[in-house]
Amino acid sequence: MSMLETAPGIMNARLHIERPASQTGTEIDAAALKRQLASIRGGQVATAHLPYIVSIAGLIANEGFRTVNLIRSPRDMLISRYFYIVGLRRHRLHKHLVETYPDKKSRIIALIRARSRAKIQFRAISGRMPSPSPHFPAG
Repeated sequence: MSMLETAPGIMNARLHIERPASQTGTEIDAAALKRQLASIRGGQVATAHLPYIVSIAGLIANEGFRTVNLIRSPRDMLISRYFYIVGLRRHRLHKHLVETYPDKKSRIIALIRARSRAKIQFRAISGRMPSPSPHFPAG
């Protein structure tokens, strides 16, 4: 959001859209999403955490909105996660991370190794959807 707000004429709508946890798969409450989108005025930008589902993308486009997909660098995400865990005492990993590892470097290495052991892999976005936008063809 901070990057987008630097553009002339762009303002933060102070709206974050998420799909309720009760909705899974391709379910979407289209009426609720339309109500949220209707509250955004011209020149405003809202944030969202929504899965790519053709019906969601179509609804957003049909309401006259454009999607900007930002993906953070894995290193930035790791460092952000480190500071989040260390700074939030109630986080489920806080006590373990702080008491088991003596310093920042060893804690970050522990987070890297845990992610590696979990064998989490991110496939290319082009392999997960036909096209993220009509403006960007697949492939």
